[in-house]
Amino acid sequence: MALASIVLLAAAARALKPITRRTLATAPAAIALPAGATFVERRGSPEFIERELSLPTLKRTMTLTQAFGAARGAAKDAPDAGDRTGTYGWPGGDSLAYYLARHPEIVKKKRILELGCGTGAVGIVCSWLGATKVLLTDGSPIVLETTSRNLKANRASRASLQRLRWGYDDDLAKAQPGSWDLVVAAEVAYQRETLPAFLATVASLLKDDGLALVVMTPELADNGRGLEGVEKLMRSTPTLELVEVALGDDDDDEALGTARYTLKRRKT
Repeated sequence: MALASIVLLAAAARALKPITRRTLATAPAAIALPAGATFVERRGSPEFIERELSLPTLKRTMTLTQAFGAARGAAKDAPDAGDRTGTYGWPGGDSLAYYLARHPEIVKKKRILELGCGTGAVGIVCSWLGATKVLLTDGSPIVLETTSRNLKANRASRASLQRLRWGYDDDLAKAQPGSWDLVVAAEVAYQRETLPAFLATVASLLKDDGLALVVMTPELADNGRGLEGVEKLMRSTPTLELVEVALGDDDDDEALGTARYTLKRRKT
């Protein structure tokens, strides 16, 4: 058999490899909110609010400053501000923060990079849980300003910040590609045209056999078309293996209605 045929058959076999699917009903470690979790929002100024995110499993509460009302539009005029959607909280970030708080073994003594860090909830939890190094990244300077404030307020001493735009080689080179045990991302890639660059960045950052946890809200995915197209792109990325999908139940009052994907970097 010709070498080209063997390569094509191997690729097809990888594409057909079954993935693990779980729902809240069958997975105690899925992404429902723990009992007693609360969100407390209060105005801090006309532009920002402080939101308290209670993590009962850690017996800790983080305080997150995020944009509110006029602040979401005010940054439009800032030079090189970039996308500002990360300046306020999203369900997927909270969901991933809760999940990691309930599973500290995923984080402890690991090198972790977050893509699209937003207000910083996920990276703060990783810092608290004893990661060796945590690098929070975002493409927007205005978002990174908000994140920096939250890292200081929550004493996330193991965490640092860097601007990282997907598809920019200079940004990627500064982020130490190929060296990360875990890449985390929540609510970051909802436009189909951005997904290939996002997945390529994930693959470049992870070391061999490294993992990525990606959380999305189904109704927002792929410009509102749902998760099918997202999953297809994940499975067609040759350097990544989609190993698990955990789906939340939108009818469950304790669920945030999110989907969590686990990806693994194939050995090169």
